[in-house]
Amino acid sequence: MSSFIPFDFTKRTKEQIKASYGNNFKSMMFIGPDKTHIYRLGAGITSATPSNADTMTTYSYLIDQGGSENDQTQKAVSYALAGNRSFGDPAQEFIADQDSIMNASAYFIFVLEDGSQIEGIGTLSNIIDHGGDMNARNTFSFTFTFDGIPFRFSPEHYDMSKQGGTYTDITADGVIQDTYTRTDPNVSSH
Repeated sequence: MSSFIPFDFTKRTKEQIKASYGNNFKSMMFIGPDKTHIYRLGAGITSATPSNADTMTTYSYLIDQGGSENDQTQKAVSYALAGNRSFGDPAQEFIADQDSIMNASAYFIFVLEDGSQIEGIGTLSNIIDHGGDMNARNTFSFTFTFDGIPFRFSPEHYDMSKQGGTYTDITADGVIQDTYTRTDPNVSSH
């Protein structure tokens, strides 16, 4: 009999466990018309909710004796972002400019705290760039849905320090904004 315990958490202290949880504010998001012209997305954003909508097809055969088999036939990966409108923010201005465009295309990059990246081209929808209560800040929200399955890079497979491009701070209406120009030959596009 083996003494192997597959999930032995007794060797981790409470502090180690607490430190292992990620903080959403340490993630970074970028958006723009393509992967070489993207803007840091963060000003005014209070929530970013990922969604994986799977389409399943169910098959039932006589041999399954009343059971069934499932095939995943489609996946739609999206991010719903919401918060307050930050006028003059390059990322929000880019998104707001797409408000009345059908099938507005954009390139989106989500960088997690551990350095993993989820990125790809997709469609902007449900853009709300103003409105809300009269005694509150303007509302801002949109949904980005990837076209196809997004690229995913793990820290083990992709060295973020070798990304091409420049990362500079610019001022837009007195607010510091981050603009990132990407020229990464390691990332292929759809």
